[in-house]
Amino acid sequence: MHEQVFNRILNCCFQFYCLGTNKKGQWLVGGNVNFSYLYNNNFYDPAAGGYSTPNTISFSFMPNAGYFILDKFATGLKLNYSVTNSERSESSTMYGVSPFVRYYFLPVSQKVNVFAETAYGWNRVDIGNGNSVSHNWSFSAGPAIFVTQHVALQFALNFTTYSAKYYNGVHPGVLGLNVGFQIHLGK
Repeated sequence: MHEQVFNRILNCCFQFYCLGTNKKGQWLVGGNVNFSYLYNNNFYDPAAGGYSTPNTISFSFMPNAGYFILDKFATGLKLNYSVTNSERSESSTMYGVSPFVRYYFLPVSQKVNVFAETAYGWNRVDIGNGNSVSHNWSFSAGPAIFVTQHVALQFALNFTTYSAKYYNGVHPGVLGLNVGFQIHLGK
């Protein structure tokens, strides 16, 4: 009886400390949430009558799915939903889709790994009574902590730059922190 309890406890501990897998043929499913502060010295703000520097806060939710085409290298698609509030202009809501590539730098067997990801997005932005299309490049990097063999918590510093007609040639940059999880399915 005691031996069975000991074996179950040992098995649970081993499963918790199992090493993460990022191998070719696996699927990656999960998502991130992001809280950002927009900084830009020359943001065109129609409500302010020209260029200004508004304090802008943004919250984003980004579910994703990807596939490891090589060990440690995944590509996939993520959906973007973002709400932005600015002290000097109307709030906006953004919906979009972004193909991404992600690379894990450490050996596949590591419990804590470091990844970098880049994505290009197409977005519809609703501002007040109007809407527009925007494009963005984003880059994220940080640790992925495998709490089980197939589930990783991730924390990433994220930088995104936007381009759209309503920015009048200015490309605002957004620096934020992504927090999320990924489930590695397959082999």
